[in-house]
Amino acid sequence: MPDPAEIDQAVALLREARSVLPDGHPERAKCLGNLAAALQLRYSRTGAVDDLDEAVDTGRLVVAKEPDPLDLSTLCNALRLRYARLGDPEDLDAAVDAGRRAGSIVEPDDPVLGGCLSNLSGALLARYGRFHDPADLEEAAEIGRRAVEVTEPGDPELAQRLSDLGGVSQRRYLLTLKTPYLEEAVNAGRRALDLIQPGHPALGMYLSNLAGSLQLRFAHDGDRADLDEALDHARRAVAVTGADHPDLGLYLTGLCGLAQFLFWHTGAALDLDEAVETGRRSVLVTAHDNPDRARRLSNLAGALHFRFRASGMLSDLDEALTAVRSAVALTPADDPELARRVSLLGTLLLARFILAGSLEDLNGAVEAGRRAAVSPLLNDLTRAGYLSTLTQALAIRFHNTGQVADLDEAAEHGARAVAAVSVSDPARSWYLSNLSNILRARHAATGAPDDLDEALRLAREAASGDDTYRGAYLVILCQALQLRYDRTGLAADLDGAVAAGREALSLTAQGVPDRATYLYQVATLLLDRQGPGDLEEAAEMCREAAGMAAAPPSARVQASQGWGIAAALAGAWATAAEGFATAVELLPRAVWRGLQRMDGEHHLRQFAGLGNDAAAAALLAGRVEQAGELLEQARGVLWAQRLDTWTDLAALSEAAPEIAARLEAIRAELDAPAPAGG
Repeated sequence: MPDPAEIDQAVALLREARSVLPDGHPERAKCLGNLAAALQLRYSRTGAVDDLDEAVDTGRLVVAKEPDPLDLSTLCNALRLRYARLGDPEDLDAAVDAGRRAGSIVEPDDPVLGGCLSNLSGALLARYGRFHDPADLEEAAEIGRRAVEVTEPGDPELAQRLSDLGGVSQRRYLLTLKTPYLEEAVNAGRRALDLIQPGHPALGMYLSNLAGSLQLRFAHDGDRADLDEALDHARRAVAVTGADHPDLGLYLTGLCGLAQFLFWHTGAALDLDEAVETGRRSVLVTAHDNPDRARRLSNLAGALHFRFRASGMLSDLDEALTAVRSAVALTPADDPELARRVSLLGTLLLARFILAGSLEDLNGAVEAGRRAAVSPLLNDLTRAGYLSTLTQALAIRFHNTGQVADLDEAAEHGARAVAAVSVSDPARSWYLSNLSNILRARHAATGAPDDLDEALRLAREAASGDDTYRGAYLVILCQALQLRYDRTGLAADLDGAVAAGREALSLTAQGVPDRATYLYQVATLLLDRQGPGDLEEAAEMCREAAGMAAAPPSARVQASQGWGIAAALAGAWATAAEGFATAVELLPRAVWRGLQRMDGEHHLRQFAGLGNDAAAAALLAGRVEQAGELLEQARGVLWAQRLDTWTDLAALSEAAPEIAARLEAIRAELDAPAPAGG
């Protein structure tokens, strides 16, 4: 690329020439064409929209009077760039029109033929990205290949055209899942890199494109070398790109997504920190009117959600919700990505409900899930994922409200999700486990025997695989076996449930918030079995879960209560008193001040009788004074919070919603679990 000062000088001289050359002058059209090209070149360095607008206006003046293939192709590219920057779909149609006009008049032996074809292919690919018409993608691929074929081996533009072809082939693979397109994408990307020097101005773009192709190939073939190479290229793309380069945000969000993908497959927390850091940077360097801002905000929200799941940090969850809400607000109604972002919003609201317990969040999660799943812009495979996510929200709402209609709806959606994917699809285990959960809950509510048999079959199939979430699938199998044991009394089911739960624990690292739930699940089984050493092991498991600062407060209260019960059954009253006292101490955190009173009372109903049990255990342990204190502390949680919180948040929300929201956020942060290991 020419020196920036040279580009500025060229723009200034061409503008001056334009001002002195009258209409009809034989050199005026050439001057205007060169000015449009120079302005595009400067835009690619600075990202200044004014240059892009002037390039489009100037290009239109040129082609209106003397259509020329090169000028039409230059206009095509300027319009595509402006769409990418501002998001007006009319620019896309105009770009394709200009590109096709250029292709219709260029001679087969004209040296600009390759450039005309390449620009038209890029415009068609951009339009496919917005409207997802497969015809645009196929035409882009055909024209992109021709652009490469007509370009001489020594032409400096060959690398760019190969990289662009790789991008088109990526999209074709994603649409069809045909591996030849994937191989074409990787091969074209590697050829492009081989043709350029380390300091080439487009190096970041070529690296980023190849990283995307390698990531897709890893997802298809599972070769870890592809994933490592992809990560190396993505990091280099960011490293070689200047802080003021307009494409830096694009490369940062690509690295953010790849780091999330790596965490999904390796579980390395370091990858999550990198994902969050690069995601934040990508949003920071992206203008508010950039149409890609929504995607970058959504990508950041995904990274924060992953890290929240690993650490339990409420600040990550709140930041993720803020980011995804902004992404949803910025996404046009006709954009196929809207459904994915709305589904993510539902997932995050559900996560916050599980942590803090607001029924408003739970209802919001269900509504977001429904909105995503009914989008008319989805294919069956994509819709399956959203349906399965919706089933989770509906199941959790059933457990909190008892409405069997939620289970019926969830079972219908879950079955559709399973039916939409092949046996080899990596998401199938997730869909199977969700449907198993639903059927188990419906059996418990209605007694339908077929539901329990099917729930067990699905849970076993889900747990038979080998992926990152196998521990969660084993717990669902454990729960289904426990329910059948409750119905039939078969000791083999109880032993099988214990074995599945223990295996789930062996796959779940210390400090992971879900481990608290798994520990409590196995402890309840041991309480049922009460074999040699079972009560002592159950008490110890519950003690560990209660002490996990990263776990949701309600889960810690439940575990503390289990700790007390297990010790009491073993006759260890001092230990039982300690467990129950811990439960009472944690109870206010499970009913934090930001909740509506109705929500708080709902949560307290889960722990009815805790105060009496705690007092009884303390008395039997000889702690008479503590018994009275625990009884009053447990009974007075809601009333104490009303006295401690002078502000009525419901009233404040009406008078000053921003202040009320901030107060809730601060309170939630204070009551949130500390980071794992903190």
